[in-house]
Amino acid sequence: MRRQRIWRSPVRGWPTIWRSWHDERAADLRREFPRRPPDAVLECGVCWWRYEPEWGDPEHGIAPGTAFSALPETWSCPQCQAPKHKFMVTRS
Repeated sequence: MRRQRIWRSPVRGWPTIWRSWHDERAADLRREFPRRPPDAVLECGVCWWRYEPEWGDPEHGIAPGTAFSALPETWSCPQCQAPKHKFMVTRS
């Protein structure tokens, strides 16, 4: 039986370099794209259904005035069941 060779990075400390670069880039993105306001209107990227906080989602027990960020993680698009991460801001 042949032993498998474990791949090692030719660059010493490569995971550390990658991690520090990734952390810096993530910080840059947080500065470039601040958190969305609570009254932002979001649209499903799959079926284009719009979530408007002033209306809420009465079919799923979400009261009017509930911000998108306050929705439970299990909430999904009422029309196509797409998860929350498929929604994008259309108006803030």
